Parts: sequence; structure tokens; C-alpha cells
Amino acid sequence: MNWPRTLFRLWLVGTALFVLGVVFAGYSIIKAEFDAAASRPEAVSSSFLLEFRRLHPEYNGLSDAQVADVVHKQFYSDMPREQFDEKLAEKIDASKTKTVKFQGRLYEYPADATDDEIAAVLKNTVKNPWASVRVVAAIAISIPLLVLILGASLVWALSGFAVARR
Repeated sequence: MNWPRTLFRLWLVGTALFVLGVVFAGYSIIKAEFDAAASRPEAVSSSFLLEFRRLHPEYNGLSDAQVADVVHKQFYSDMPREQFDEKLAEKIDASKTKTVKFQGRLYEYPADATDDEIAAVLKNTVKNPWASVRVVAAIAISIPLLVLILGASLVWALSGFAVARR
């Protein structure tokens, strides 16, 4: 039986399984980072509604008008709708900040900040997804290579340091 050839074949199979495992383990993290890098900021109009959404995250999927309807029905049902809309408009106009939702987080900026200024600041918060790809690739390549080097050294040492003769 040719032990070096057998061990090399086992190493090939083990390496293939290891690389598949590393890719499987790292895929969700890498995909989430690429999705986050591709996302675009969206403006959130009202700080009053924003605060309500912070307290009640189950309403984050609704538009501002739908959230206003919910707030009116649950908390201000004794007030006429027209009066509620006026109060809500006053609270929105009194807001001195611009709120932006980006990558699932809310950021507040001065109301006079331009979209370009906000985009420049938010660009610095995005993590480079290719860095994670490099880390996963380094793990997937370096560990099997290290095992190959150690295994070849061990086979050579156990063979009495002899050079293979043909």
C-alpha cells in the first residue's frame, strides 16, 4: 500500500469538505454585508412618528399615514381627526432634524443637511464586504495548506528522511 498517495487522497477529500464547510458557515455573514452595502438610505419624515416607531417596532413596515391612523385610533380616538392632523403637522414642522433610515438603523442629521452630505457620512458607516470574503478565503486555503505541509513533513520524517527512489 502506498501511504503517501493514500494520505494525499484523504487530504484532497478532507480539503474539499473543509472548504465547503467554511463557505457554508461564512455565506450568511457575507451575504448580509453585501446586502447592507447595496442598501440605500430612506428618509423618515416625522420625528414624532419616528419616536413612535422606536417605541413600537411592529409598525416599522407601515407608511407614515398608516402609522398616524394607528396613533389616532389607539391614543387620540377622543379627538376629532382634523384636530389630530393639525397637531401632528405642528409636531412635524417643529422638528429640527432630518431622520434617515439606513441598514436598519436610524440616523438623525440637522434639517438643513443636504442629501450629498448625509450620503458622505453614511458611506463611512458601510463595512467593506470584500474584507469578509478575503478572511473566509484565507481560512479556506491556509488551514488545508498547513495540514498538507505538516502531513508531508510527517510522512517524510516517518520514512526515515529518505529521498524517494524510483
